[in-house]
Amino acid sequence: MKRVARYSEAENLRDAIALASLMRTLDAMTKPTLARVQGSAFGGGVGLVACCDIAVASAEAAFSLSEVRLGLIPAVISPYVIAAIGSRNARRYFLTAERFDAPRGSAHRARAHAWWTTRNSMQRSLGILDELLKCGPKAIAAAKDLIAHVAHRPQTSCWPRRPPRASPDSRQPRRGRRALPLSSTSDPRAGPRTKP
Repeated sequence: MKRVARYSEAENLRDAIALASLMRTLDAMTKPTLARVQGSAFGGGVGLVACCDIAVASAEAAFSLSEVRLGLIPAVISPYVIAAIGSRNARRYFLTAERFDAPRGSAHRARAHAWWTTRNSMQRSLGILDELLKCGPKAIAAAKDLIAHVAHRPQTSCWPRRPPRASPDSRQPRRGRRALPLSSTSDPRAGPRTKP
């Protein structure tokens, strides 16, 4: 970041566009993303963590949105960081550039419940990966798309006509499909089909 602080306007723009492209790509991946943070993540590093679906930090991990100390602002990473930690926390950390650790039941936790601090970040990461591997890839991609569509919208504006319906193949594993019959109507509120 010290190098970036000395960039010309054209160099800053080129660098910001490249970083924005990286952040957008990471945020929009259809595959689940997991960040495992073991040391310091400052500035753009916090942005990379915020773009991931799940973040696991070791007890030694430290974070800082340190741009303001260099006369910069965290413009490119701001949408992702604000989504991860909330606007109240962003106001504090964008303005103070103070260091913070991963949320531990604090106000962060309510907004960024996908961030965990653990003594054994490798074991926790592997546990999460095991859970992800039990899920259907198409369903994960559809769920990520759903989150992007619904996040930060009032409930009434999310579905103008009716909620989207996923195919049974993306909704449930084979055994689950037999156990959970689909509704016989197009209205998902109608409940499960009953046997004649």
